[in-house]
This record gives sequence, C-alpha cells and structure tokens, in this order.
Amino acid sequence: MPGRSRTAPGLRRRLAFDSELLRRFGWFGPGHSFTPRTLGRLAREEFGDGWAACYEPLPARFEECFLLPGGSGSRRVLATGAVDEYGAYPVFALGIGGLPRIEPMYPGLDVHLADTAGLITRAGRGCSAPGDDRAYGPRMRTHARRVFGGGLAEECLG
Repeated sequence: MPGRSRTAPGLRRRLAFDSELLRRFGWFGPGHSFTPRTLGRLAREEFGDGWAACYEPLPARFEECFLLPGGSGSRRVLATGAVDEYGAYPVFALGIGGLPRIEPMYPGLDVHLADTAGLITRAGRGCSAPGDDRAYGPRMRTHARRVFGGGLAEECLG
C-alpha cells in the first residue's frame, strides 16, 4: 500500500484538493486508507473472469493499481511502483479490444488529469500516442523501459 512517503507529489496535491472522485473509483477503504488492487483483480472486476487470466501473470510489475475514470473498451490504471524523474507514477491503458494489452497512456497522474480536464491536447491516436510527444515522450519511454523493457505496450496472452 503506498504510504505517505511513497505518494507521488502530484497525487498528494490532488488528494489535498479533492479526493471524492478517487473515492468513487474504489481507491479508499475504511479509515481513508488506500486500497490498491493487483492488475489481475482489477481486470476481473472490470472485464470479467475470462479477461483476468490474461493479466494475472503480470502482478510483479503491477501489484498496486488504482482505477481512474475514462475508457470504454479500455480502462485507465494508475500503477504505483517505480516513479519517473518527476516522482510520478505512470497511468496505463488496460485494453481488451483485439488482443488484450497494457500500455502506458500518460507519464503521470498530472498529465492524465490535464487531458481529462481539456487543458492539453494529446498528439496522435492510440493510447500510447504521448510516447511520441516532445514534452511527454521521454517520461513515457522511462516508464516503458522500467515496465516493459523498452516497448510501449505488452500483449497479454495469459
């Protein structure tokens, strides 16, 4: 469970401002404590048992995940683990369209929230399009190296 010392600066600022949206997405349990889920559990709860088997082999890299708003055939997931040089955790897209896959979508919660609020325009199409962005690409590639060994996505074949 992320403790206060492991909570990224952008997330701490968000929680200090307003935590109600994140509470609705199941981030907190009794006593306002964080309630992370593994990637497999999150996939099971969001997509059903059949899809969960595709994501259950990845828990070592995704053992503490938090659901974010957005997506229809995919879900946005904040994965607490390794942070980038700004102290931010990456936001991944967990998709079941075509082959099930996971890919970085935003380099941090800050960029996810800015995009959701319409404060920035994402360049390109597809979930990992910010990987080619001049501003966000380096941060996206940092997370991709740490999680996927360099690629910007991983197909989950279970």
